Amino acid sequence: MNKKFTVTVSIPAHNEEANILYLLRSILVQRGNNFVIEKILIVCDGCTDNTAQLGRNMARKHKKIEVIEDGKRKGKMARLNEIYKMNKSDILITLDADIIVAENNAFKKIVSVFEDPSLAIAVFHQEPVESDFFIGKICAASDRLWIGSRIHVNGGDNIHNLQGAATALRKEVVQRIRYPSGLNTDSGYLYMSAKKFGKFKYVYDAKVLYRAPETLYDFWSLASRAIFHRRKSLMRYLGGDINKEYKIPIKYKIAGMTKMFLKSPLYFLLAIIFNALVRIFPRKDKAVTSKTWEMAQSAKKAIIK
Repeated sequence: MNKKFTVTVSIPAHNEEANILYLLRSILVQRGNNFVIEKILIVCDGCTDNTAQLGRNMARKHKKIEVIEDGKRKGKMARLNEIYKMNKSDILITLDADIIVAENNAFKKIVSVFEDPSLAIAVFHQEPVESDFFIGKICAASDRLWIGSRIHVNGGDNIHNLQGAATALRKEVVQRIRYPSGLNTDSGYLYMSAKKFGKFKYVYDAKVLYRAPETLYDFWSLASRAIFHRRKSLMRYLGGDINKEYKIPIKYKIAGMTKMFLKSPLYFLLAIIFNALVRIFPRKDKAVTSKTWEMAQSAKKAIIK
């Protein structure tokens, strides 16, 4: 290894007291000979719980941790714009506060792909943790069905594979991307914007874990936002042609469905029913369409490896 990349880890957070310490611990144990973490930046977005205090407590023990708190709720896009302006590192890794990094060599794997100077952006593989609740098991099955349907499209280089919860951007790209004030999701916009400056890489073996919703209400909210409002929001800024980026060839859908059915026929069928219902009866209120959307509380529990 000729060079160690400098890395800033940014965490935009709104009321994440249940999981923030587990995320920080999973970051602090990252090991590799190709990077050095310069800063772990927690940017609180109008937190009304103990997220900021827990972050400051950790910062007393680990000087690389910094907490920014102004008491305002601006939404993730505005916070990302602030983070991008602050970044000085070679690579900016952004992690949602309700996930954890699965293995202590995940950063090493994600950083290694930036040895290709033409690479602009890389993303971690996101995987749901097992739930103890029946509804949670169905929602996790729904997510696994979706992952299996989109993960290999175009060799991993597709708009669906940038989910927004765990990304890595080259410094030069960070400097050139800003989110419009009315945008309510970073994923599709970030994919299309970053691709203007270089290649996209889905790093299959750099894994993060998240919790799927465990109530019908939270599934309804998250699925409505993901299936309908994410693309609708994006079309306002990138035009109707963006729809072609979302098309998945039928062979990938069949492969994903077959894999899920063979693994768990019951949860596969229930996941299909859940997805059909949300397409028929999606939420359309501001709680899922605004840039400060309603949080899915059942997905905010601690993730403990």
